[in-house]
Amino acid sequence: MESMQWLTLPCPYCGEPFYTAIEALCDVQDFVEDCQICCRPIRLVVGYDPLQQQPDVKVLTLDEC
Repeated sequence: MESMQWLTLPCPYCGEPFYTAIEALCDVQDFVEDCQICCRPIRLVVGYDPLQQQPDVKVLTLDEC
């Protein structure tokens, strides 16, 4: 299984889809990436569910916890 995975996610500000790459096999990732459309910072919190063998991704604004 390849560890890098590309996802299409909705921007929490403008609602437009954007593309990002994550390390699918990592336990937890927490990082900020700018929206490719509106350029606002998006917080991505990624966990990996080994039973379903897929990432669990939360897309948040910087104000959200």
